[in-house]
Amino acid sequence: MKVLLVVIAITKGYLDTYTNLFRKSHELYAKKHNYDFRVIDYMLDSTVNHTSAFSFQKIQVCSHYWSAQYDYIVCIDADIFINPESPPIHEYVTGDKIGIVDEMNQPSVTLREQYDGTAIDYYKLVPGIELNTRMILNTGVMVFQPKLHSDFLISVFNKYVRGCMTSNRGYHYEQTTVGYELQSKDMFCLIPNKFNALWGLSKYMKSTSHISLEEFYRDNYFIHFAGCVDWFLVPVFLHKYLE
Repeated sequence: MKVLLVVIAITKGYLDTYTNLFRKSHELYAKKHNYDFRVIDYMLDSTVNHTSAFSFQKIQVCSHYWSAQYDYIVCIDADIFINPESPPIHEYVTGDKIGIVDEMNQPSVTLREQYDGTAIDYYKLVPGIELNTRMILNTGVMVFQPKLHSDFLISVFNKYVRGCMTSNRGYHYEQTTVGYELQSKDMFCLIPNKFNALWGLSKYMKSTSHISLEEFYRDNYFIHFAGCVDWFLVPVFLHKYLE
């Protein structure tokens, strides 16, 4: 199998932060599993030149001249630190589906509903979207099969990207709309939470707030520092585990 690990890091400031904090862990992971590696620092599709459209570039990675040569394209957010002991993620994808993590069970659905509201409420925050679900698919890590998914992803991009300019949901607009399409069209398979473990959710939820970042790191594969939570601690992991 030929696999590409790809990261979107647009704007110089974000690219510099990515390079300093997270890139090395991605390079080492790709090398360990014989994945190709690519960083995208420009708009793959500039139909909408808006900051909220940056995250929509994730679903464009199957639509370019270099895409068709790959069996799998693993697209991950630029604020994820990869544990060097992590196994190859593409092996956890089943059938013809897009591999993704359900963040609602981090740390548990019941606790998330208590603190943040239901998944149904989350999707309703984008007007016109209603989904009877208890899952929120986190688009920070997605495993595509470009030969199978390119047309579907292009249709999702074209359907929603312009809406980001008027939505008040910021980057959650992309996650909401992509997650809605994946669930309503049954285009996804769940991969283990370890491949998109959201540190902020564990840190701030009462039942797991006693867990240290060190423990969380040891127990997971891809540690997602979403929302800039504790980015200042990432150099510690760089020094301890990768240097």
